[in-house]
Amino acid sequence: KSWESQLQELHSAMGARKSDMERIKKQMDVMKDVKDTCSAFEHFLDAMGKDGIALQVLTQKLPLINEEINKILSSACEFGVYIEYEPEDQSIRLYIQYGQYKSRLLELGSGAEKFIASVAIRSALLSISNLPRSNMFIIDEGFGKLDPQNLEAIQRIFDYLKSVFDHVIVISHTDLMKDMVDNIIDITSDDEGYAHVEIGG
Repeated sequence: KSWESQLQELHSAMGARKSDMERIKKQMDVMKDVKDTCSAFEHFLDAMGKDGIALQVLTQKLPLINEEINKILSSACEFGVYIEYEPEDQSIRLYIQYGQYKSRLLELGSGAEKFIASVAIRSALLSISNLPRSNMFIIDEGFGKLDPQNLEAIQRIFDYLKSVFDHVIVISHTDLMKDMVDNIIDITSDDEGYAHVEIGG
């Protein structure tokens, strides 16, 4: 009887251990799936990080991007803009250059130079991309720092944008812009604080 009692206890313990083993096996399968998912996410983060696919594509296509940017700028202004990759600190830098003069960082340029360059860069990136793109280009408050010397360049940039996009929408408080656009939507505030919209040609 004593041996039978011990045998029953051992059978009961074996059943419990088998149940534990099945539970642990399921947990191990789940952990393996989690590990595979984590590994996939790590590879994804590496690919999408600052040193990933975007940087590789950009550095390979920099000559094409620079050519497109300066094709736009050559018809509008006297300076060119170049994007360069700095491998030492793994950064992208933008330079502005007038003719044969030494180039300087674009961030040291005037407000007008930076604005014109930013429009050219955005337009160039859209033109060389294979992704679907919008048929409109919107500029929101970029004309506050323009001086009369750069108005002609802005007009030429507008002429280029109108040839590329179906609609170019400009939001500005600068009255000088009214002479450069085809249609005007004037939004003002009346005495009671309500917005008044007037559409003109």
